[in-house]
Amino acid sequence: MIIPLGTDRPLKRTPILTWTLGISIALAYVALAGVARLDPRQAAGITRALAVAGESPVWYTFLTYTYLHAGLMHLAGNLLILAIFGPNVEDRLGRIGFLALFLAGGAAAAGLHVVFERAGVIGASGAIAAITGAYIVLFPHTLVRIFYFFILIGVTQIPAWWFIAFAVAKDVVMTGLGMTGNVATLAHIGGYLLGMGVSAGLLASGVLKPEMYDLFSMAKRAKRRAEFRAAAELSQRRGEGVAPTTARAGRASAADELSAARMELARAVSVNDWARAEAAMVPVLERAGGPKAAASLTPKPQQELANALFALGRHAQAADAYETFLAAHATDAGALRVRLMLALTCARYLAQPARAKAVLAEVKSTPQTEDEKALLAQLRAEVGG
Repeated sequence: MIIPLGTDRPLKRTPILTWTLGISIALAYVALAGVARLDPRQAAGITRALAVAGESPVWYTFLTYTYLHAGLMHLAGNLLILAIFGPNVEDRLGRIGFLALFLAGGAAAAGLHVVFERAGVIGASGAIAAITGAYIVLFPHTLVRIFYFFILIGVTQIPAWWFIAFAVAKDVVMTGLGMTGNVATLAHIGGYLLGMGVSAGLLASGVLKPEMYDLFSMAKRAKRRAEFRAAAELSQRRGEGVAPTTARAGRASAADELSAARMELARAVSVNDWARAEAAMVPVLERAGGPKAAASLTPKPQQELANALFALGRHAQAADAYETFLAAHATDAGALRVRLMLALTCARYLAQPARAKAVLAEVKSTPQTEDEKALLAQLRAEVGG
């Protein structure tokens, strides 16, 4: 059993609409349960009127069915997922965009269900699946804190795309094997597809400004890296088997290319263009040989480059970039922060507590900010020292 507890992505605004939707869905359940205690027949009539009928659905039920649930566990599961993933999506799309996605997701989920199933459908699962479908496109590398109970019991963090992809795969497999039971897995799939499609379309069209670690930006960076690698391989093939004089000229040209690549990397980092920076990183690393090749960067671009690698989930390279900073700029004002980030990366992402402890042992100065003090205390508690 896996239960999500929260994410590590901060919010810029209060998720008013997420809470409003959750509270209204819960109140609707309580109200219908109260009617059922007084008059079960009337409650059944309300349910029939608001649920999506499999054979002859009425248009308005594609919206109202999300306020009906088959039981307390059905309701609790949906509200939990909405509470975990809804706030970030609302933050990114805005309240109107979030509401539109929720309503459209619910309608798409019910629509796919009734095309293939004769049974009716109730519940907010399809609409919430649209929210999680958008989440996997917008925030794939955001970490989700989970409680797990399977032989071992504990709390850990996993990337959001792992958690959501598992849920999608489970619904697809259950649908394919015909093992859905009372679960409307087709409705879930309809919601996922709608959420993924809408969010990808908003990013591709420029309506939604891309972020460094959304799926769209990651795909663009992957394409750029492939283009750079292809160009480097072509250049290498052209340089093979040349005469000594030509070879010396080629080496000079390679040095010029390395210098130009480093300048491009520094420019990209200086303006926070991380898609461009990651693309520029490829020729620098390939021509200079290894992840510590960017040592010629000045302190600020080098620190921002390391932070970008960390944000992109490339933790081993981020650790190398932090170490490169400390080797080249040990007396810089940002060295303490870099050392803390290196220890954090080693302890929590690379499973290298001994390396993290050694890094912390080099901390001689007192942190000046409260967040640095708190982080230092947490890391020392985790790895010792």
